[in-house]
Amino acid sequence: MILTAEVGEGHVAAARVLADELRTAADDVDVFVVDALAAFGGVLRFLLRDAYRVQLRQTPWVFGALFSAFLHVRPLRAGGRLALAFLGARGLERTLNRYRPDIVVSTYPAATSVLGTLRRRRRVTVPTCATVTDLGGIAFWSHPYIDLHLVMHPALVRLVEREAGPGSVVVVRPLVAPAFFEQRSRSAARSGLNVSPDRRLVVVSGGGWAVGDLHGATREALAVPNATVICLAGRDETTRERLTKTFAGNEQVVVLGFTDRMPELLAAADVLVHTTGGVTCLEAFAAGCPVVAYGAPAGHGPALARAMASLGVVSHVRKRAALGAALAAAAPAAATWASASAARAVLSARIRAERAPIWRRRLRMGAFAAGLAAALLFAGASETAFALVASDLDLAPVSRLPTALPRVGLVIETSQLGAPALSELVAARGDSASFAFIRLPPAQIARELTDRHDGVIVALRPAGIDDWVGTADHLLDTPVSLRVHPFFVLAPASGLSAGQYMLARLVGAKVVKGRDVLVSGSSVPRAIPRGSIVVAALGASGPGREEIERLLASLARNGLQAVSLATLASTST
Repeated sequence: MILTAEVGEGHVAAARVLADELRTAADDVDVFVVDALAAFGGVLRFLLRDAYRVQLRQTPWVFGALFSAFLHVRPLRAGGRLALAFLGARGLERTLNRYRPDIVVSTYPAATSVLGTLRRRRRVTVPTCATVTDLGGIAFWSHPYIDLHLVMHPALVRLVEREAGPGSVVVVRPLVAPAFFEQRSRSAARSGLNVSPDRRLVVVSGGGWAVGDLHGATREALAVPNATVICLAGRDETTRERLTKTFAGNEQVVVLGFTDRMPELLAAADVLVHTTGGVTCLEAFAAGCPVVAYGAPAGHGPALARAMASLGVVSHVRKRAALGAALAAAAPAAATWASASAARAVLSARIRAERAPIWRRRLRMGAFAAGLAAALLFAGASETAFALVASDLDLAPVSRLPTALPRVGLVIETSQLGAPALSELVAARGDSASFAFIRLPPAQIARELTDRHDGVIVALRPAGIDDWVGTADHLLDTPVSLRVHPFFVLAPASGLSAGQYMLARLVGAKVVKGRDVLVSGSSVPRAIPRGSIVVAALGASGPGREEIERLLASLARNGLQAVSLATLASTST
């Protein structure tokens, strides 16, 4: 079963392509494409489609503010998921029970969210997949209980795994019709469209709903010397009539509604101006047509444009006055796209490792709430207060990541200046480590460490009435590049307060401490079990070379390898 929604054209187009690929990939596959909004019921259908469309057209700033809030505030996003599940889970479950599919795939983020919730509740017991056809806003497209996410660009793997966990992502060929990958003669394509071969052809599109500054984009494109503009109004007849009236009598402009000739248009075009991103951009990438992102209404469009520009696959123009120069300079993206089949990935999807039983998860939620109450009761600042509740409620920092491999996690807490030399020492022995800093090092040092496969993590400040309240800001100030999944932070050696623990968990961090701690001048711990976290707390007093050398030698004699926390977590059982 493929779940999709007619919210614009991209989700349906991706579902259509995937369905065709699946039917071609195997003879014994039956594919059902289902409208998720119909399954959700009238309330969600109105909110997610009709109200959304009105917001994009009439009050885009409202949607922009909502999008930004949900994107950047994790608790709000969690609340949104709860609301989606409350309104849509029962209807979607009824639809799933009617079809009883062996695999479920979602091409629509809201359907992915509800499907993931049903999977978490074990109301869905078959493999679940989600396509990610946008190159930005990944938090909305991924879910920790979806078994496999299909992304179109390798840079998205890390972003999805941060939300959904390791092993939850595969990179596949862009989900667009095969016709877009065909090598087409530009002159032949232009001949079929009655466009002169010596003109500069600009295609302007606002997606299936024709949103964004199509008028402004068309006017600026006309200013490009020797330009012909084909403006696509999608399925919006009102916008099409308005554009036709505005440019009536101008032979350089052709206004079209929804068309099935996009492969020809993109093969013939010198550049595509797109206001919303999504599947149309994937089609342009497949066809080798340069893309300029411009004119998106507030919300996911500008965020998507920025994300694509950061990947180097589009040019992003924010002001109309700069559009003409961008159109004149547009060149195809140099990115290499994957060739793996989305259909094969779906058909080979398996249920990921089982999560904890639901009663245990509910118990942990209760423990979390109890811990929060304790944090408030004791003002959040006391290590003693936390110790009173931590062991009983299983809130203690992690000191071991069980693994079948002969590895231990090594955390080195040292000065910024001393870190590169220690990293070099560790790498020379074929090991790696996570370096913990209260104040993160400059970008150059961080890159030097990560280039040697070492990690950079945050060390929490010692708890105190004037320190713990800054924990959330301290963690949120961590660069996005370091807040990968899992996002590790090191507990203070003096102990952790309840407030620090709760605030760290709130921003998605996993708090760790050393099962064994090595300080300057101390002896190496004996019999370190595999999967243990060892903290070398060397501080700023010295380079600590002798301690690290003795530790690594001891580990080697016992057949163990020191690795960073991220590496250890990737093999944790």
